[in-house]
Amino acid sequence: MDWMLKNSSNETDGSFTFAAISFLVTTFCVLLSCFDSLTIGSVVLRFKGADNTLLLGYLTAAFSTYVVRRTTKDIATTSPNT
Repeated sequence: MDWMLKNSSNETDGSFTFAAISFLVTTFCVLLSCFDSLTIGSVVLRFKGADNTLLLGYLTAAFSTYVVRRTTKDIATTSPNT
């Protein structure tokens, strides 16, 4: 898939893409929660505070998926039994 990010081995990596997207979404939510409202012309956008527990859970799942997948792939390729 062309839209997926590539890892350090220059291979497309779904877990790395998922981790990067979750980081960007979480960062965007935190930035928006810094403002009570945003007015553009006659349009007023109101934001609620970000739930830190939800954001932490989202990031933890994304990054742990990436780290576990990366670690198990490295172990599988460097194992002397293979």
